Amino acid sequence: MRFPISCLCLFALSGLAVIANGEETETSRPTAEEVLAWANETSAQIENDFWLDEHDTYAERVGPWGAWRGSKPAYAWSLGVQLSALVAAAKNDDPQYVDRLKACVAALDKHWREDGVGGYDVLPNSTNLDRYYDDNAWFVIALVEAYEHTGNREYLEKAERTQRYVMSGEDDKLGGGVYWRENEKTSKNTCANAPAMLGALRLHRVTKDDKQLADALRLYEWTTKNLQDEDGLFWDNLSLEGRLDKRKFTYNTAVMIKANVDLYTITGDKKYLDEAQRVAEAAKQQWVDESTGAIRDGGRFAHMLIDAFLELGEATDEPAWEQLAAKTTHHLRHTLRDDRGHYAGSWGEPRDRRGRSVELLDQASVARTMHSVARALASEK
Repeated sequence: MRFPISCLCLFALSGLAVIANGEETETSRPTAEEVLAWANETSAQIENDFWLDEHDTYAERVGPWGAWRGSKPAYAWSLGVQLSALVAAAKNDDPQYVDRLKACVAALDKHWREDGVGGYDVLPNSTNLDRYYDDNAWFVIALVEAYEHTGNREYLEKAERTQRYVMSGEDDKLGGGVYWRENEKTSKNTCANAPAMLGALRLHRVTKDDKQLADALRLYEWTTKNLQDEDGLFWDNLSLEGRLDKRKFTYNTAVMIKANVDLYTITGDKKYLDEAQRVAEAAKQQWVDESTGAIRDGGRFAHMLIDAFLELGEATDEPAWEQLAAKTTHHLRHTLRDDRGHYAGSWGEPRDRRGRSVELLDQASVARTMHSVARALASEK
């Protein structure tokens, strides 16, 4: 399936980025209409470049200058981010995205494996079982979001059964927590535990199931005790031998910001909102160039930090978070987009990517951010 790319003159809409002596200008703060135009163009580019008609799914990557390097289907992680991008797009009231959302969920169904507890595999129709608890947790979050927007109970049912798989990765070793990978239970990672708790919170939001809230609170306690640094940011994982991997990625901290916002909304306990604000400020200091909106991390991680900033801004009625997110979209569009309409994987400084393939994961991360920011800016009016 091919989608027409808008022929809007985006240069005329927003001009070039102008950042002088660290001072922002009006052109670095785009309007809702500008960001939505960029978002729609990015989504159309994804459909044109990555959708595989012969497999009814997306490709994992495309080669340089649009040439195909095989037709390998997308991995689960990539498909999950694309699903979240389509949900965000559908929320902007464009009916074409509801149909694309259905197609993406159908593509996701090809990854489902009924081995023990049913869950989504890395590759579709694979003969070698290779499931990750974090991949499945991302699907839960996106499917609940899809249900909330469309009312389609199929999405909610898929989210509930997938959450059962995610929670099957929890045991009492290391005092609790969810493993990262089913086949190699060697570590318990923030990237599995944070989205597992957020998925439970989102399911509680729509079902009022107290078990989901209890699961989320238990995982919250374990994760903050074992994987949070004193500065508020989160380390990557704890091995079964007790070794801490102290690398820090934006998405681990971002999902914990979102979980704190949700816990505040559900419980009314301000300690969670205070913690969300503390952690968000630490994340901004660690990763964000406030003068340009650049984020010093890969977009596949960083797009979740923008999500977290937007949700925190909505909860606190602080427009500075939305303004920062909007500035990031301007940086993406005017600094990291190449002449083929593709975006760099790193959201920091641009890099020479001539002759390299382009991954769905990186493009979908940009689409998710742009659609989400466009909606947030439009809601300010």
